[in-house]
Parts: sequence; C-alpha cells; structure tokens
Amino acid sequence: MPQDLKAQLKTFVPPPEPTRIESLETLSPTLTRTLVEYNYRDREQHSTQVEFPLSIRETEAVAGRDLQTVLQLIDLGKVFIRDKTFFPPSATLTAIAEVLEEGDYYSD
Repeated sequence: MPQDLKAQLKTFVPPPEPTRIESLETLSPTLTRTLVEYNYRDREQHSTQVEFPLSIRETEAVAGRDLQTVLQLIDLGKVFIRDKTFFPPSATLTAIAEVLEEGDYYSD
C-alpha cells in the first residue's frame, strides 16, 4: 500500500479488532446442524436435525515432517508448476500425496 494512502487512511479508518479464536477443552462427539429443505409441491419448509461425527486429528508434528519431505521433493526437481496456469500438474500432486505421512488431507 502506498505510504501517502496509508497516512490518509489512518486519519479516519479505525484499527482492526484483535484476532480472537475460541477454543474448547473437550470436543463433543457430534456436531448437530439443522437442515432446511423447501417442498415446492406442498409449499412448506421442513427442518431436520442432522448429526455429524467429529474427530480430532493431531497434525502439528506431522506437518513439520511433511514440509521437510516436500522441500526434498522440490530440491530433487520433482515438483513444478506450469508456466501458463501457475498450477502443478496432476503428476506433481500425486507425487506429493504419495510422500505425505498421513496422505493428502483432501480426497480426490
């Protein structure tokens, strides 16, 4: 951001509020959500309670090791992006997913 614009904005834009992250001591086994559907034939709205199972996945230690592994792949020249799209080809994504300790977080 240009310095002159930053100085002008500081005169009337309030500073952002501090970041707050809420946390829990224990995790509930399920998350309950209300699913709302509309029946066009009856012209009525129906609500259904849906429960989703929750689980904890400790990834902090694994992430550090996975980062080191991916950096080694980059050093070996096995990771690259396309010049036109700036995205990696599927072969690169597959190579990365194969070396991750707990596999890829996102499924295909």
